[in-house]
Amino acid sequence: MAHPVWRIEEHAEDALDVVIVAVSKPEVVRAILRDLWPYEIPTIVTLSPNIYDAFPAKDILTDCVQIASPELVAEDAEIFADETSEIIIEEDVEVSSEVVILASGHSTIRIGKHTFLGKQAHVIADEMSVLTIGEEGLAGEQCSITSGKHSELMIGVECVVENYASVASSEHSNMTLGNRVHLGAFTNIGSSQEGTVRFMDDVGVSSRNIMGASERGVLFLGEKTTIGANGWFSATAGGEIHLGNDNMLSLFIKMAVGQHELLDQKTGKLLTNRAAIHTEDHVWIGIGSTLLPGTHLGESSVVGASSVVTKSFPSHCTIAGNPARVLREGISWQREESL
Repeated sequence: MAHPVWRIEEHAEDALDVVIVAVSKPEVVRAILRDLWPYEIPTIVTLSPNIYDAFPAKDILTDCVQIASPELVAEDAEIFADETSEIIIEEDVEVSSEVVILASGHSTIRIGKHTFLGKQAHVIADEMSVLTIGEEGLAGEQCSITSGKHSELMIGVECVVENYASVASSEHSNMTLGNRVHLGAFTNIGSSQEGTVRFMDDVGVSSRNIMGASERGVLFLGEKTTIGANGWFSATAGGEIHLGNDNMLSLFIKMAVGQHELLDQKTGKLLTNRAAIHTEDHVWIGIGSTLLPGTHLGESSVVGASSVVTKSFPSHCTIAGNPARVLREGISWQREESL
């Protein structure tokens, strides 16, 4: 026996606190949300793998959302702040088609002047978080910039987040990207569980890198440090990765501190080496190299391709091998000038 259809337009006089929408396609969810907004329903819960749950639909574009140049916002952009939160979009910010900007749960989003948000980009802050994008920034298509669960994400001026890249801070963590930081396409950078990520000014990270800090870990990149594609950098369980200024890292570089627990079978003693990885200023690391906990590289040193580094080395030396050893001392190097 078929169930009768319940039509909301026939119950406009009723007070509805929650409506649940179960669909699979995000474009259908957006169409339904737009149809339901006139009914002033406090919360709409969406059951869909492509849309955030508990997407409130009341008070769209009220005093909680301040847009200096609304004519630069695409008609199908979704911009919402609940009554506890705030979104401030400054002058000449261009918001492309299908962009989602959402602040909820006592959170704040501020987007600086002359910033561009590409098609289907997501900028989201929730659960008492702060998210700031500095002036003249660029966020590419389908990139994701999020801050949640008592976290802070600060992006400086003139930063670029390329297509499909992801930047996320969550669970009482902190992430700061300095001025003119450039993140390549498909790169993933995250901080969680009281982790700290800090990139200083003029850092460049190429495509398809995975980088993060969690469980009080720290990931720090000094000024003008550059990283080639397809790297992996992980600081967890209180571990620290600290790269100095003007480091030059090639492709397929790996660094990890705090990964997993190795225990003595008899005593239960933790055997995992969680000593920091540290490079001083002006260090060059060749393609495919791996730096393990306890590594310390002195200023102006060079690491040969495919090396595995496990300990400290002095300044102005070339090292290579598995495990790495000193090949030559008293050297210096310089970057090639860009054309």
